[in-house]
Amino acid sequence: MFTPFKSQLCISAIAVAWVALAGCSDSSQLETATVSGTVTLDGNPLSKGIVTFQPEYGRGATGYIQADGSYLLSTYKSGDGAIVGAHKIGVISTEIDPNQGPESGSKSLVPTMYATPDGSGLSAEVQPDQENRIDLKLTSKQVKQ
Repeated sequence: MFTPFKSQLCISAIAVAWVALAGCSDSSQLETATVSGTVTLDGNPLSKGIVTFQPEYGRGATGYIQADGSYLLSTYKSGDGAIVGAHKIGVISTEIDPNQGPESGSKSLVPTMYATPDGSGLSAEVQPDQENRIDLKLTSKQVKQ
């Protein structure tokens, strides 16, 4: 039986897989630039999760959120950044209730609207030949788009 949480988890897993596989058929690598930043929720650093940047075309970039809220993106190899150009951004962050155990599933630490790049409302432009600092300021209050 699918619960709302299990549906969210499935959507999150599909989103991460989609970003990871996007552009895999390309034999050439597009230009990337370093991208890092901090993810906050209501002004406080988010301590875990995954950030995804999806360009208009080509392979998406991902980065793990560290305990201090920082992230560093990778596209083709570790730390190489994201493809230069416009990106839609997604953020996934979940945790398992230690009192319930893993069989009870996990809960999202951010509103589900942020889970996919197409639905989050977050975007950024990655500039060539520079280190791009892109801070993501999330809010727990969902806004209709």
